[in-house]
Amino acid sequence: CGWEIISLHSTIGSEESMDELTAQLEHVANKPNGDAPRRKRRVCPPEITFTDAKVSLVMSESHKLGVLADADQQTGTELRFTARDALLEWAEAHQKLGMDHSSTLENRGVRVMKTAVAKVWSAKKAQNSNNDDNDKKTESEFHYDWTFSSPYAGTIVSDPSAPRDVACGNMWKALSKSNIPFDMLQDTSQPILMYDDVHLYEDDLHDNGDVSLNIKVRVMPMCWYVLQRLFVRVDNVCVKCREVRYFCLFSDRGGRGVKGVELNTIYRDISWREASWEELRQNYLPTDVSAWREGAMTMPGMPPLAALLNKLPPVPLPDDIPEFSCCDMS
Repeated sequence: CGWEIISLHSTIGSEESMDELTAQLEHVANKPNGDAPRRKRRVCPPEITFTDAKVSLVMSESHKLGVLADADQQTGTELRFTARDALLEWAEAHQKLGMDHSSTLENRGVRVMKTAVAKVWSAKKAQNSNNDDNDKKTESEFHYDWTFSSPYAGTIVSDPSAPRDVACGNMWKALSKSNIPFDMLQDTSQPILMYDDVHLYEDDLHDNGDVSLNIKVRVMPMCWYVLQRLFVRVDNVCVKCREVRYFCLFSDRGGRGVKGVELNTIYRDISWREASWEELRQNYLPTDVSAWREGAMTMPGMPPLAALLNKLPPVPLPDDIPEFSCCDMS
């Protein structure tokens, strides 16, 4: 079909790889943005980060040209999902957030929450740090979005070996409506050739909630589909769900096709939903924390978590993230 689709699971990052990731995140979070010099912002990645986990979908250049190539020589445009890319985009959003603890600034959905939980959580992070010498205590501090609410929506690059900072974000063209044929995805007569659920990172926010980012990929005879979900729960404070759906039709099976859907074009839908605990009450949603726990047994009479997440009220997307878009890979 011209696509090379790979999903890789990994163990939790080693101490060395986590230290390297932390250094990268702090470097990005502290890049100058034209403001006056400020204290260094210190950050930590999620406690459970699967540093080598990855979902990769590559449209090979040889397929575009109609020639054959060895498997180990395949190159082309890649759509990929990694914890590193997601967290680098999260760190980048901090560049426009001040270090003033009274600030309520938000940038691309990233903000430092002001709650009693946050004070306890931040203090624990500082206490657990191995780099708290006197100079750093006065010149830097932990002040960041400790819910890891990344605005990440995948990484698309023209070369699979390229780093995130050369991503081709301008390849996405905004659309007025969704072009994903959900009826086709619900067709049970189509066999599932490949399915996987890859977790990129998790954190229990020091027993004050949960955050997780995972990627589900499904391949069928004519198409592939990817669902990226960021789930955040801060107990008795808020619940967030950010979902990104991707669809690509790579075969029309003798001209059957799908109306309004072009071959080898990736269609992307993005939705962000969020509610404070008070807004849960206002929307007649459960306020029992156990109802919003991933992997927990559903309480009697209570819908599963996925159904509850769909009932959260939508919130506006950042200006640079279109709700519906497409990317022509041919």
